[in-house]
Amino acid sequence: MAFYAALVALAMLSLAGLGAYALISLPYLWVASIFWLQAPLVRLMQDVRDGRPNAGIRRTFDALSPRLGSITGGTFVAAVCVGTAAMLLVLPGLFLLARWALFIPVIVLEGLGAFRAFGRSNALVRGYGGRVMVELSVSTIVMIAIWAVGYGLLHGIPSYWISTPITLAFLALVTPPIPLMRVLSYYDLVDAAAKQAPQAAAAVPAT
Repeated sequence: MAFYAALVALAMLSLAGLGAYALISLPYLWVASIFWLQAPLVRLMQDVRDGRPNAGIRRTFDALSPRLGSITGGTFVAAVCVGTAAMLLVLPGLFLLARWALFIPVIVLEGLGAFRAFGRSNALVRGYGGRVMVELSVSTIVMIAIWAVGYGLLHGIPSYWISTPITLAFLALVTPPIPLMRVLSYYDLVDAAAKQAPQAAAAVPAT
């Protein structure tokens, strides 16, 4: 929550300080926020699955610290590539986002570097691309609606000192379920891949 609030604050500062030029930085911050927020969420989710529902924030970030380089570098590459593709044409950006949608859970849980995580995410999504693209499309629409409400709160409340914390709190509380969908999708597709592996092995004729 705190990390996402910091990203929202950066986005608001960009909008206030850069004006129309913020349209260059905002897409990056928006995509980066979705990827970055997955990291603590997937770690917390894994703790719950392992029977440690109260592992604590400090343990969560201690577990993430060895992966911060891969998370940061991968997030930068993904945000720039997806943002550039989306500015040129929406569908290529959405396709690329779908293929790389699971790279953060792969880094956190499987310990792969950023570029290997892109490949692993692509392999997991293969065969489910349509489903993931629909999920991402719905997530994008919801995200735009949430940010529109946040924009309305920021400019609809007369006092800047009241509107800013209210907007930050609203966005920090309402946005996390969107990246959480990607975390749940990771577990779902990993389970699907595990079920398909024995079937594929059984289909190979004995030599």
